[in-house]
Amino acid sequence: DENRERARQMAAEMNKVELEVFRARSERYPGNTTWKFEYALRLRRAGKIREAIPAFQEARGDSKRKAAVHIELGKCFEAIAQVKLAIDNFAQAIEHMGDRDKEPRKQALYRIGVLAMDKLNPPDLDRAEKYLTELAGLDFGFKDVSERLDKINKMRDGG
Repeated sequence: DENRERARQMAAEMNKVELEVFRARSERYPGNTTWKFEYALRLRRAGKIREAIPAFQEARGDSKRKAAVHIELGKCFEAIAQVKLAIDNFAQAIEHMGDRDKEPRKQALYRIGVLAMDKLNPPDLDRAEKYLTELAGLDFGFKDVSERLDKINKMRDGG
């Protein structure tokens, strides 16, 4: 336990140092989206979600990182309970993913399904079912996707 705590403290300290390095680089080179993205990642890791969002938004211009930026924005918006913005960003991430992005695609499909089902009021069962069904087609054993699809059917049947 003591070693885990020490490792956590060291990781937090490393993030703090990296945060300052990437902040300085992104200020020195404002057109460099790589530095913006790395800075935003460190902000999110440090729990500075509202500061990370604009930095991620500035990094959207990098075509190679578009999917990753939208995933991170989705996580940020989810963290501050902006569910519709989170869903929109996860969906945009999926649009920008290539064939090699299987795991990130599954994560994004799952997050949309869960958010649409559990966090929207009223739940958007159609959207949840659409994304969870796509996920089930890719990996039926992913987390609790089959149970969630069953639950959607029960919710529709009034149960």
